[in-house]
Amino acid sequence: MNQLINKQRSRVLFYGLLGVLLSLCFIRYSLQINIPVETMLAVAVLIAVMGDKDEIIAMCVCCIPLYTSIQYPYVLFICMGLYLLKFSADINFNLTILPVVLMIVWELLHCFGAPFAPIAFVNDCLPLLLLVLLMCSGKTKFDYDFIVRALAISVAAMCLCLLGRLLYTARFDVVAALSGLRRLGLDSSEVKGSIEITGGQQNPNTLGILCVLVVSGLMQLRNAGRGKHTDGLLMVFLLLFGAMTSSRTFLACLAIMVVLLIAAQKGSISQKLKFIGGVVLIILLALALLYLLLPDLLEYYYGRFFVEDISTGRADLMTIYHNYIVSNPKVLLFGIGLHDYVEKVVNVYRICNVVPHNGIQELIVAWGIPGVALFVYLWLTMIFRARRVNPKLNLLHFIPFIVLMAKIQAGQMLDSPYTMLAFSYCYLSMANVNTTVERKMGMKHGFFKKELDK
Repeated sequence: MNQLINKQRSRVLFYGLLGVLLSLCFIRYSLQINIPVETMLAVAVLIAVMGDKDEIIAMCVCCIPLYTSIQYPYVLFICMGLYLLKFSADINFNLTILPVVLMIVWELLHCFGAPFAPIAFVNDCLPLLLLVLLMCSGKTKFDYDFIVRALAISVAAMCLCLLGRLLYTARFDVVAALSGLRRLGLDSSEVKGSIEITGGQQNPNTLGILCVLVVSGLMQLRNAGRGKHTDGLLMVFLLLFGAMTSSRTFLACLAIMVVLLIAAQKGSISQKLKFIGGVVLIILLALALLYLLLPDLLEYYYGRFFVEDISTGRADLMTIYHNYIVSNPKVLLFGIGLHDYVEKVVNVYRICNVVPHNGIQELIVAWGIPGVALFVYLWLTMIFRARRVNPKLNLLHFIPFIVLMAKIQAGQMLDSPYTMLAFSYCYLSMANVNTTVERKMGMKHGFFKKELDK
């Protein structure tokens, strides 16, 4: 019991430090007060130093929405190093590392005869190494409930930070700021050119997908009977801000999530109808808030779907890159490498003035067909490893992974830090075991009482 009390106190400390970190991000990037980035790094490192295994992994996962706000490569590197030092007995390196080792070797082969930057190379590898660390930490289970709620708070704070940037440029005139809003995110016309301290921004599509991924995780907890009232408020909040991005990718992935949640629902017909009603109610509440706060945004949505090119030029871009790939056997079979990927695409190969907006095409351009095979191998390894950790693996656990794969078809993957980091979150979702329920059962029925008393 003392162990459980200490863990609760630790959680309070974690949330307190996370709140400090998120507040510093808001002060720096929304209020434009020059808080040193080293200060934010120090707080993130302190979380890892003071934290248990779940709190260290939660800090790593929180780097997904904060990757433009903090020095996330340093945070990941230090957090993983501390994890290895503090919980080495929990780690069992096995064949799950093989696909990532092959990826690292494959990228190194592209570095021969080209400028090699060790720090950039390590930064590119860190998301994959985090995934390996999670897959090799199988002796004890992670507290998925806690991790997904920490991620939800971080994404919500990122949304508030972007709204704060918008209000700052409008001198905190809420009416003026919201009346000019068309898309919440990096390309908001109110923010462009008026911010001195850069960083802390998000592309609207990225922000929308993060909202969907987090909502899908919170819905998992609700469907498993582990939801809280605050989870519902967070979901409404995130859906509202996701809608404010005016992202077609957000809406498409949200629709996929809802269909999968309904398909994964088990129980009687009345239970299924109750679940569907809950999902519909959350969405309607978010839409009602959107209509009350930003009625013009709904008209803008209509224009984006029925007046503008719904693919936003992606269809033409896919054709350009398809023709480039099939006409260059070297690219098809070997790729150009991940290092300085954007510069190679734009300046050296001069294919187009923008990178591919399709993750599979981007992967082929970077690593060729072998790169696609390596990632398929990695995804299968994630699934089989998750099944060993979680024998009750079902469709519900796959929802974040399926949503992320759908997002990849209309966005970047290998060159996108948040996408690569999100694979670790997807693995945690697949390997999700009802740790919270197990603790409650243990306290109630005595199954784990002996363990808790240690």
